[in-house]
This record gives sequence, structure tokens and C-alpha cells, in this order.
Amino acid sequence: PGQHYPSPPPPPPPPPAKFSVQFNGVDQFIQLPRVEDIVGVSLWVLVDANQSAREHVLLDARMGSYRGSFGNRDTTRDLWAKLYIDGVLQSEAEWTSVPRDNWIHIHLEPQESFQDDITLMGRYTPLTGMHLAGRLAEVYMWRRPLDAVEVLTLATQGWDQSQQNSGAGVYFPFEEGQGNDVHELYSNAVGKINGGAEWIEDTVNTPGGYKPVQVIAPSPPPLPPFPPPNPSPPYP
Repeated sequence: PGQHYPSPPPPPPPPPAKFSVQFNGVDQFIQLPRVEDIVGVSLWVLVDANQSAREHVLLDARMGSYRGSFGNRDTTRDLWAKLYIDGVLQSEAEWTSVPRDNWIHIHLEPQESFQDDITLMGRYTPLTGMHLAGRLAEVYMWRRPLDAVEVLTLATQGWDQSQQNSGAGVYFPFEEGQGNDVHELYSNAVGKINGGAEWIEDTVNTPGGYKPVQVIAPSPPPLPPFPPPNPSPPYP
């Protein structure tokens, strides 16, 4: 019987993302364009343990909401109904649940949908001084709620952006690596980095960690060539 030759393997996955933006906690922040009908926000963040600002804010969603920021000053339950950290739902959507000095995945869901030009790593105005020191990458804004399994998948495996029904109304991959602009994947929208925050290469190879390095198994050894056909026996 002939030897079975399997189908060729699928192409390798896309290369891992490798950039993030580092903020000094003094005068640096990022301003994203206005988005309508937001029902969830997801991002990767590393919050420094040492903060120069006594009051600091990770996310400020001021329009269409009351006290809609998420940081160490506000009672976040005024806007935020749920907080997931690394895919795990927290008992309260409170800033005190956020770990320090480690990359974590945060997913926030509001009490109701809102619209805003969200500010990250600080307040909407640089005059308040409520800036957050740390690193930021890969921001999603959702136009449909995610269930618990989807949040966990997002935190541990990433999200398949090729799906038309992915529900990610806005996605900033943070892969420019230079300049003051961050570009949204699905449109021409551009967010602005203010204060000279620094792009850095930052890949952490830990299970469920931020932007894990893709590990591709070595190719199996090649199959032997087809054997040559047996010569026909000579006529007697």
C-alpha cells in the first residue's frame, strides 16, 4: 500500500506584538478620538508602584457619565459595573484591586453605554496633574458586551481581528513604535500621545502575560520519497 502524505501544515501565526508606550506620571497622557456607544474597554497596562502624583487616573471617560474615570481618586461604581483583571471578575470595580509593577489585562464594563474621546494615563486636561506612571498597550473599545469566557480568551490568547462579528468597534494595536500617533485598526482615526511619552520594545514571555512570544513547533522530518516503481519482469 502507498504511504500516506499529510496535507501541508497551516501557515504560522502572525508575529507577536512588541511595543508599548511608557508614561512618566508627570505630564504625559494619550487622547483617543471620540467613540460612540461604548459598552466595554479593554487594555494592557503596567502600573508603577511609585507614583509622583498623589491622585492618578488610568482612564477618564467624562462625557455622558458622572465621575466616569478609573483611578485612585474616584468612586468608580458611579460608571463602572464590572472589572476583570487577567480575565477574572473582581468583587468590586475598584482601583485598589489593580496590581502594581506587573503587566495585567484590564477589562471594564460601564453601567450603561457612553460616548467619549477617552483620555488614558491621566485626566482629560493636563492642568489637573492626575497622571499615571506606567506602560500602556493594545486598547479595545467594545460595542457589544463580552461574556466571561470571551474576556478570559482576550486576556490569555488575544482576539481574532479577522472576525467581522468580533464586536471590537475600536482597536488600537500600539505597534507604531515611534512618533506621537496611535492608529485605529478599522478606520483612519488617530489617537495622540502627549508630553513625549516613550515607545519601548516590551515583550514578556510568561503564560497569559502581555504579548507572549509566539512559540512555533519545529517542522516534522520530511517523509521519504516515493519508492521507484518495480521493473516489469521480463517475458520468459
